[in-house]
Amino acid sequence: MVNKEKKETEKHYKSFLRLVKEQTQSESEWNEASSKVKSISSQIDLLDVIIKAQNFEFVAELEKLTAVHIEAE
Repeated sequence: MVNKEKKETEKHYKSFLRLVKEQTQSESEWNEASSKVKSISSQIDLLDVIIKAQNFEFVAELEKLTAVHIEAE
């Protein structure tokens, strides 16, 4: 009887630990995704400021970046 109770308790705690592990992993994945979103958002904000700056020629800059990219290949 005691052995059966011990196994049930062990099974219960293993299930509980598995749930905690899954929740922790899910939170970690959420935090990582959130961090990436914040980074991309900051980059978009910076690009917006650059594009709105005086004397910024979007087409000319795009051509420069394209040329650099082609050379890198």
